[in-house]
Amino acid sequence: MSTNSVSKYVLFIGASHTLGQFGANWVQLLEPTIKSLGFKVVVDGVNGELADTIGARLGPHLQRHGPPAAVIIWAGTNNVIAAYSPSIAGFYRRGGKTKRPATLDIYTEEMTAMLKQLQQQAPSCKVFLIALPPIGEQLDH
Repeated sequence: MSTNSVSKYVLFIGASHTLGQFGANWVQLLEPTIKSLGFKVVVDGVNGELADTIGARLGPHLQRHGPPAAVIIWAGTNNVIAAYSPSIAGFYRRGGKTKRPATLDIYTEEMTAMLKQLQQQAPSCKVFLIALPPIGEQLDH
């Protein structure tokens, strides 16, 4: 852990929704309440990323800031979009937003890996998962 570590923080990590880039900034709405409870807010959202590249950023946060009080992970929307067709999946791969195929098994594996990492490196951390599908998802897909 670095000497600039934050002793008490809440990490928001995910894709563009975490940035509030393509919709309401839900993190900004929560930030005053979190700060009033004495926590620093750390936001790490990257437009278009899938679960594997979101997960790759988790470790560096834990190393830089130490164990968070809570982590809110928003991952999955881009995984679903990338699974629509090989051309869309290729777009995400070429853009460096994922290194793995967009399958439900890989999404589950990546989310499980993030949870295990948090259990090992931040066992008292509260974890919240947000995985909202895009409009029009088919129940049998």
